[in-house]
Amino acid sequence: MKVRIVLATAAVLALAACGKPEPTAEASGEATAAATAEAAPASEAAASTAPAAAAAGGALTEAYLLGKWADVKDGDCKLAQGFLPGGKVDGLFDSWKIEGGNLVLGMMGENQTLTVKIIDQKTMETKNGTAPTHTLTRC
Repeated sequence: MKVRIVLATAAVLALAACGKPEPTAEASGEATAAATAEAAPASEAAASTAPAAAAAGGALTEAYLLGKWADVKDGDCKLAQGFLPGGKVDGLFDSWKIEGGNLVLGMMGENQTLTVKIIDQKTMETKNGTAPTHTLTRC
């Protein structure tokens, strides 16, 4: 089952790396306005509450996690995952929840549990079992 998650992840990342055709200026403006309007509440909530939960080694909270996060190895936020209120995700995964201080990501009916170490308000490290640690940054 975990192989399916890994294969699906690889496929989505490969498709995202291929790029998309450039939209027209009018369509781009409308899409940007719509995306900004939808993302503003989550971003504002994350920005206003993140410092309270951002103490190094602090407990993972929904307020801290809300917003967009990307692996620092990506070099930018093109493949960022948006953690939205109510366990929704704008990105690769279907859902998220905090369980026992761990981040549980749902995808294709399977769950992946990650241990999370908060570094500061803009940085966290995640680890899945014996897999290498990933450093994520807030976008």
